[in-house]
Amino acid sequence: MQKIDIGIAMYHFANVMESGGRSVSLKIDDPGLKTAEGTVYVSTYEW
Repeated sequence: MQKIDIGIAMYHFANVMESGGRSVSLKIDDPGLKTAEGTVYVSTYEW
């Protein structure tokens, strides 16, 4: 269920950015950032 919620949030973020005239690009390559244990990398938006 959480992945669905993340997907919805990502869609809304991209939609607002594009409505504001910014082009966004979704990257799913893990950037290798250090995160807290139990944290899962999902994606990165670039603009």
